[in-house]
Amino acid sequence: MDIGMYNSYLEVDFGKMKESFRKVQAAAGKRGVIPVLKANAYGIGLIPMADFLVNTMGCEVMAVAQTSEGVQLRQGGFRQADIMLLGPAPLHAVPYAVENDLLLPVFNRENAQWINDEAKKQGKIARVQLKIDTGMNRIGVRHGEPLEELLDFTRIENGEVFLRKDEITWQCRNCGYIVEAEAAPKTCPACLFPQAYFEPMKENY
Repeated sequence: MDIGMYNSYLEVDFGKMKESFRKVQAAAGKRGVIPVLKANAYGIGLIPMADFLVNTMGCEVMAVAQTSEGVQLRQGGFRQADIMLLGPAPLHAVPYAVENDLLLPVFNRENAQWINDEAKKQGKIARVQLKIDTGMNRIGVRHGEPLEELLDFTRIENGEVFLRKDEITWQCRNCGYIVEAEAAPKTCPACLFPQAYFEPMKENY
């Protein structure tokens, strides 16, 4: 259809887009660039923009606002690039998000449980990102106890509730025995109670 019949039209210069992308990429350095393609790539076209970003610019991660947009990208042939969902997938959309390996935000126990249950049902390991509230007060887990509770949930599901990456102070809730280690002892050396009685001392929170 001849665009001359329209009152207005948008002309996209991919040459200029290349220049802009490279400038942002240079500024980002090793951190990389995550283009946001929500709302049909802001009207430019979801699939054509993804094709340009992935196949021309070598982009490895793209972000979308809705599960349906991520699924469209997967169905459009973009199987290798990571597709990050900016906001939460509603409960009814979680199965599609997990099935299509979308990178899902986790910010509270409830939405983490939804994703975990669906991943188990599908026999998959869900891909998630920890979404932290940095001050916008929209979505995201808050620093402190809410964050620790969410991290504890992920550790339980991964069998890592008694394991940390660095040495911390563990305390037996039965006898008060204290030990500094990456992992809590399988059995308390003082009272012989099992590992389940150990917890990180409060100053580690």
